[in-house]
Amino acid sequence: MMHAFGWTMCASIFTEGIVISFLTMILERRMSWKQWRKELIFLTPYSVLIQVFATVWRWWGIDKLDFIPRFGVDILGLLISFTGLAMYSECAWCFHPHDALSSCLKSR
Repeated sequence: MMHAFGWTMCASIFTEGIVISFLTMILERRMSWKQWRKELIFLTPYSVLIQVFATVWRWWGIDKLDFIPRFGVDILGLLISFTGLAMYSECAWCFHPHDALSSCLKSR
């Protein structure tokens, strides 16, 4: 979507999250505005921070590294991401819209 529309990564992640959030409400057949606000609270800094990190990593030249060093940096990024996922899942206060959609689809 980012490349197709010429959007920034931030705009595409945010827009896609909003669409998924509304899709979840449609599939659940109830409009939970409280849950939607929580997803919006999560989605706003998430999309901005992803854009910032991608810009910094490009500025550092990580996207131009050879395969092996870039693979190591990718693994480090995954470990950091999974640690963050574990921490925010434990707090159970706000979730990414995809998490809510996954829960909705599992319950069907």
